[in-house]
Amino acid sequence: MTLKYSIVILILCTLSVIIFVTIIEQNFNVENRNSERLRLRPARFPDSKLMDLQDFKYVIGATCNASALVWIVTSYSGDPTTRSALRRAYPNDELQKLGIHRVFLLGMLNGEASRKTHVTQDSIYDESLKFKDIVQGNFQEAYRNLTYKHLMGLRWAVNTCHHANYIMKMDDDIVVNLYDILNILQTRGTIENTLMGAEWWKCRTPSRV
Repeated sequence: MTLKYSIVILILCTLSVIIFVTIIEQNFNVENRNSERLRLRPARFPDSKLMDLQDFKYVIGATCNASALVWIVTSYSGDPTTRSALRRAYPNDELQKLGIHRVFLLGMLNGEASRKTHVTQDSIYDESLKFKDIVQGNFQEAYRNLTYKHLMGLRWAVNTCHHANYIMKMDDDIVVNLYDILNILQTRGTIENTLMGAEWWKCRTPSRV
């Protein structure tokens, strides 16, 4: 019985190894085929645009006096307190000394959102007149429209801030050390077609306030 039991165990182990090797080979072949597909490049890009911004208009615009860095900040129209906190952290006069121009990117509040937040379009106009750092588009304020905000901010920066070397995009719930960022950019010099970002370590959790 002991010999028969050992033979059965040996056969089962052999079959398991064969099945395992077969699965690995199949997955390897699939990855190779997918890699070859990923390396293929289209003969030309499609004529259709990725985003349709033909009807896009600025409800509120802003001038730009940046000499080093444009700081575009996505912000919810109905939350002026967060924008006020960033203004207190980095006042406009301090930003001007550093060659930085900051604008907040907003959408349009609908009637229900305006009632819930007690923020009207007139109050946004007043905020813009006071701080001169609001850029607002004619699309509805919604999480799914964040892409429109990003594109609006990039378009505004490219078309308005001709003397700036860099564009920095952030959300309004993030605070960074601008002095360290400027030091990093100055040590690198002006580099064209460069994209930089923060690295996140999985072993560390972000500090939220």
